[in-house]
Amino acid sequence: MIGKRLKALRIGKGLEQKNLASILNTTPQAISNYERDKRNPDLKTLNAIADFFDVSIDYLTGRTDIQKPKYLSDQINVNLEESVKEEAEDILVYLNDKALKNKKSNKTKK
Repeated sequence: MIGKRLKALRIGKGLEQKNLASILNTTPQAISNYERDKRNPDLKTLNAIADFFDVSIDYLTGRTDIQKPKYLSDQINVNLEESVKEEAEDILVYLNDKALKNKKSNKTKK
């Protein structure tokens, strides 16, 4: 999986294997081997690839199809915002219902 994703990312940036090899401080042959899944990069190189292309290692290794997941704190904030919105909507519905009942009740008293 690393090979397929690495090749797609490299081509997407318009780089040749020799250019990427130079950036990653390795050889074009090593890049070729990675892209053909003949060899896996070591952890240091894998980190360098992920950093250069701004993707996660999970994406490179095929554990996820999301190139760069949001940070956990961002996701927590999104979940909180959604939760607060839902709660506010529920409160508004409740208050509107209450106001309608009061209006009907006041009309029947007159």
